[in-house]
Amino acid sequence: MSSPDKPTKIIAPPLNIAGIDIDVEAVKDAMLYINHNTGHDMVDRQVEEFILSNSGDGYVESKQLEYSGRSYVGWAHSLMTICEKYYEVEKVCSYNGRGTAEANPVYLDEKVRSRDGTETIIKVPHRQTRFLRHRENGHPLVLYFYPYDMYEIDCRVYFGTNSNYNHVEFMEEVSAHFKTEGIYKNAVINADYTFLEVPKMDWGDIVLTKDQQAMIDRHAINFLDRLEDYKELGMRTSRGLLLLGPPGTGKTLCCSILINLCKKCTIVYVSRNAIQERGQIDEIYGLARKLAPSLVVVEDIDTLGGIDREQGDHPLLGEFLNCLAGVEKNEGVITLATTNYANHLDWALADRPGRFDIRVNFDHPDVAARALILEKYLDKCRTDALDLKSMVKKTDGWSGAYLRELVNIAIMLSADADKIITQEIFDQAHKELTEMRTMIAKERGRSRKEDKSETDIFYG
Repeated sequence: MSSPDKPTKIIAPPLNIAGIDIDVEAVKDAMLYINHNTGHDMVDRQVEEFILSNSGDGYVESKQLEYSGRSYVGWAHSLMTICEKYYEVEKVCSYNGRGTAEANPVYLDEKVRSRDGTETIIKVPHRQTRFLRHRENGHPLVLYFYPYDMYEIDCRVYFGTNSNYNHVEFMEEVSAHFKTEGIYKNAVINADYTFLEVPKMDWGDIVLTKDQQAMIDRHAINFLDRLEDYKELGMRTSRGLLLLGPPGTGKTLCCSILINLCKKCTIVYVSRNAIQERGQIDEIYGLARKLAPSLVVVEDIDTLGGIDREQGDHPLLGEFLNCLAGVEKNEGVITLATTNYANHLDWALADRPGRFDIRVNFDHPDVAARALILEKYLDKCRTDALDLKSMVKKTDGWSGAYLRELVNIAIMLSADADKIITQEIFDQAHKELTEMRTMIAKERGRSRKEDKSETDIFYG
C-alpha cells in the first residue's frame, strides 16, 4: 500500500548576527502571529459591516471549526458542501497582514481516492474569506480561513445574532455530512488521513485452512454485514482480531484481502511507524467511531503494546488499552492487528475479550499448503518435468514468503533457458535461497549446527 508524499516544512538554520544566534523559525512564528492578529482586526471590521448591514441590529458572533491536523481537509470539504447547499457566494477574497483585500484567494489542491481507485482533486480553502448570503432569506454568513501551517488553519464561521441563524444546527449538519457522506467515509486512509492505494485481491490470493478463513469471515466480514442484527440482540458491536505467527506467513496479505472485501466500511490503516506521540491513538479511534462501521488495521501491534508492565510502562500502552475497551464505546469498530511476537504483548492486550476477542494463528504451511502455494505461484510459468513432491519435502518449515521467493528465483534463472523451469533450475533456486538464509543465520550469531534442524533457519 502506498500513500501520497506528505508536504515537508523547511526549517531555517539559526542566523548569527553580531555574535548572537537568532532562531529564525521563532522570529517567523512571532511575525506570523503579529501579522495575523493585526490583519484579523481589520478583517473583523469588514466582516462586521457585511453581516450587520444585512441582518439588522445585534452583534456578530463567531464559532471556530473543531478539527485536528490533516483532518481539516475532510471537515473543510463538508463545510463547503453544506454552504453550497444553502448559500450563494457574494465575494471571496484573501486579506494580507494589513487587512487589505488581495485579488486571489488561496486553496489547497487535495487528492481524494475512492474505493474503486478513482482519483479526484478537490479544492479546499487555505487562506481566504468567503462572504455568503442565504438563498431563501438573504441572511449573511462569513467563513474565514487563515493558515498557521499547511494543515493548521484558523477557521471561523461568523453570523449575526438577529439573523435567526441557528449555528448549532448548521454545524451539526456539517458534522453529519463528514460522518456519512464526507471524503473519508468508506475510504481507505492512513493514520495521517492520506488516501491509500490498495492492490486488488481476494481469498484466491492466499492459501489458508478452512478453519482460518471461516473464523476471519465470521468475526470480520460477516460481523460487519450483521451489525444491526447483533444490536437488536443486545450484543456488543465492536470486535478485535489478532493475527499472530512468524514473519512471512500471510498476516499482512490477509489484512490486504480484508481491506478489499470490507467495502461498506471505512478503513484506517496504522503502520508500525505511524504512532509517534501520545494522543494519536485517541484521534484514530475517535475518527473510527465517527465513520463507523469501520475497520482499524494495526500492523505489528507489539511495537505499540509490546512492553509488559512488570518490566516497565509503555508510553502508549495505556492509551491503546483505553481506546480498545474504555469509557467510549467502539460501536461498529473492528480492530484487526498483526504481530510476529505474541509473547511480547502485554497480557491486557493478549488475553482480554473486549480488546482482542479472537486470536488466529498463522503458522508455517504444512505439506498440503506448501503444495498449493507452489502450484499457485507456478501457475503462469512454463515448467518441464518438475517433481513438486520432492520440493514440498525440501521446503519443510518454509514460510509462504520464502516459497514465493523460491519461485521468483527459479523464474529469473529460467530466463536463460527459454523461460522453461526445469527440475535442475528449481534445485539451483533452492540451493541459492538456502545458502542466503544460512548466511543470514550466521550473521545473527547462529549456525546451522546450533539449530534443531536445517529448516529452522526459515522460521525467523
